Amino acid sequence: MNQPEGTFDPYHKWLGIAPAQQPPHYYRLLGIELFEEDPEVIAAAADRQMAHVRTFQTGPHATWSQRILNELAAARLCLLDPRRKREYDAELRAQLAAETQPGDARVGATPRGVPPAQAAPQGADFAWIRLLPKAIRYLRLEAHRLWLQHSRLPGLYWQIGLALYQEGWHERTAGGLYPPLQDTIAEADRSVIRTRRSRWRTLGRLWRAGLAHRRRAMALASLGEQALAEQRSACAPPVLTESLQSVLARVSALRSELRELAQVPSGQVLSPRRLAWLVAAGMAGSATLLWSWLRPW
Repeated sequence: MNQPEGTFDPYHKWLGIAPAQQPPHYYRLLGIELFEEDPEVIAAAADRQMAHVRTFQTGPHATWSQRILNELAAARLCLLDPRRKREYDAELRAQLAAETQPGDARVGATPRGVPPAQAAPQGADFAWIRLLPKAIRYLRLEAHRLWLQHSRLPGLYWQIGLALYQEGWHERTAGGLYPPLQDTIAEADRSVIRTRRSRWRTLGRLWRAGLAHRRRAMALASLGEQALAEQRSACAPPVLTESLQSVLARVSALRSELRELAQVPSGQVLSPRRLAWLVAAGMAGSATLLWSWLRPW
């Protein structure tokens, strides 16, 4: 009998992480020593845990399996990057120190002999300052994700679609799933010929040629994406499909990290994500004011 989804604990059942140790940090998630330094140990542990969790992808808890796979991928990428590992270790050490210190030594605790009214601003009014590094990290990760998702991925899909088109894969597809593709690409090619013959005659033809090339690129990208979804990308160069899988894994890991930064930490009012957008809005407003002040009248 399947366990209800609401009471199922995949971290405990699959990875042996007790509820009291959740949410797990990256080292506990991978099942290795705290602050492990050997990259081979980290990589082997991540591969082992991911291989184990993948066995549950076709079961009743496939959603949980994919979620934990994303977290494992994020842990692997973080701990195998020396700079990101240093940042993560520093944050984890501070978190563990705050959890283990006695009450009088905790961050934000009222010092001995100081009335609570005098000590409150240090712990309450300026607590958000500790979130600034995470807020900046959120903006950097979000910018990287947007670049991968809206620039890198479409470029790879286009390259795969172009390789499949040159192999004639779209013509062999049953039922003619891509009848407009040939016409779209032919239209783009005709636009190039017409433009070369009368490049300086009219800007309208240049505009139409640009639109035709845009439609051609979108058609080829759609062909590559559809072929990958149908597992028919064998004609594409392996280096392209490997690069695509790597980028997809990176995007998934970034989304997992961004979801973590969207959570409101204990004792805080703002999440790093909300603080990041407030900082970005403030910087944009300051830049606008500066520009309006400096522009000539």
